[in-house]
Amino acid sequence: TPEETRRRTIAEWSNVRKEDGQYRNVLPSVHFKFNLSANALARASYSTGLGRPNFSNLLRTTTVNHDTMRVVAANPELRPQTTENFDLALEYYFEPAGYVSAGVFQKEIKDFIYGDTGGMIGAGADNGFEGEYEGYQVTQNRNGGSGRVRGFELAYQQRFARLPGLWKGLGLTANYTKLESRGNYTSSGGTQTGAEIAGFMPETFNASVSYVYRAWEAQVKYTYRAENLRDFNANPLLRVYYYSKKNVDLNLKYKWHPRLTVFVDVINVFNDPIANAFIYVNNRTRYNQVFTPAIKAGVSGRF
Repeated sequence: TPEETRRRTIAEWSNVRKEDGQYRNVLPSVHFKFNLSANALARASYSTGLGRPNFSNLLRTTTVNHDTMRVVAANPELRPQTTENFDLALEYYFEPAGYVSAGVFQKEIKDFIYGDTGGMIGAGADNGFEGEYEGYQVTQNRNGGSGRVRGFELAYQQRFARLPGLWKGLGLTANYTKLESRGNYTSSGGTQTGAEIAGFMPETFNASVSYVYRAWEAQVKYTYRAENLRDFNANPLLRVYYYSKKNVDLNLKYKWHPRLTVFVDVINVFNDPIANAFIYVNNRTRYNQVFTPAIKAGVSGRF
């Protein structure tokens, strides 16, 4: 009826809310570079950083699943996370075009942002949801206490321009990172220390092989990501993790004209899972997302 349509429209659109917030940060940094030889150098740096929450995480939006009794809610009170970064690196460059590097790093994090799945919605009109969803589990992003991330990284890149004949168009790039993260959580399930920090991948590896021949250029890229924490819960049995993942991408380019290039990109060539998740142990699948290979083609130009 018109009356019911009016009632539903008012219920959906009349609850306008306004949120205000501000912050100011000073972010100093200092960087040193030492030339050890004509081809080798060392770097040392101290820097500070700021990570703002996604805008979508600040809006007062709520998604409710009555079948699973689960509420996914935004958190307009999220604060930015800040870091102090310490880095040391050694780099060696060689002809005709290549380098190899190794580095160690440590990050001190305050108010890190993580997904918390440990809360239960209580009873009463002041439960944060106008008295609704009593007993439902709530998932939302929160600020943790403090955290530390430390690790090392290796990188290598080279174009084999000195190889004979057709082989001189080959190029190889690879990098590997391993890290350990620990943090003190102030979550809905209580404070917990020494837990890994959500969002940090303990191990990553990337490699690509490229080939250039006249107007043609091709590249095959391989990416690996180890299992990593997605949502924290004070109860380890309820923590949500991403499965490890690997995927292969293919890029083709043809320089049709000095100013025009035709390209074709094939993303996730072998149809590998990209963002599947599990709870605590990897045979307890939380959800399974299917991403088929994507093909993108186009023309790029410079004028």
